[in-house]
Amino acid sequence: MSSGERNVKLRLIRGGKEGVAQENLKLRLFSAYSLVDDFKGYDRVRLNWICLERRSPAGPYSKLIEGYAQIGDQVRPFFEQYVKELFSEDEVGLLGSYLKGSLGAGFVSNEELVPIPSVFIPRPFRQIKPGGPMGFFKPAACGGQCLPFDFCGYYDLSRCPPSLRVQPEAAEKGVEFLRESLRELGIDPEGYEPLLKSAVEKVYDERGLMVEQGKTREERIRERSQFFRVQAPPES
Repeated sequence: MSSGERNVKLRLIRGGKEGVAQENLKLRLFSAYSLVDDFKGYDRVRLNWICLERRSPAGPYSKLIEGYAQIGDQVRPFFEQYVKELFSEDEVGLLGSYLKGSLGAGFVSNEELVPIPSVFIPRPFRQIKPGGPMGFFKPAACGGQCLPFDFCGYYDLSRCPPSLRVQPEAAEKGVEFLRESLRELGIDPEGYEPLLKSAVEKVYDERGLMVEQGKTREERIRERSQFFRVQAPPES
């Protein structure tokens, strides 16, 4: 993705005792994403990180968006929301450090071209209605660490491959099966708990075997009795 920056001259008011030279303000905006595996049953899921609830952008819209004054009122909110979803240089640095520690996944940031070109109307992630394979993910707090801004990740699972790992619900059923099997053998499963999950994952990974939830004997008897009542011939 192309990148760039634009220098904006900032004129400071002269003080009573001495004048202050002009300074340059560099406006830099960044997008960021992570690729994670075993996310909601899928691998290679791209989490596009966006800043949330930003009250004001990193700078004046007129400096951040090309031809801002000429953009129509109907499409202007798309440009404004898109700009507010991006991160400043300091924010993207903090975000990367936080996510590497909490997710343990790679983190990629891209400097966006400033001013934002107005040739094509951007589509902010917040404008996308979640549902089906698309949604927003917000990591839980990690080790009491917090960031001075709110953020989340947008994902779309529609083109992601299924995860190679057994999923949590299936893994728990497998662990429960092993736990009850040990009890039937007169073995206290408490002494084997640390090994049960790894055994389930290894068996699934190497042999593709997993436990399927069935019905109890009582439920099967009840179901069969209902079947016989339906099949019984009417009384003459």
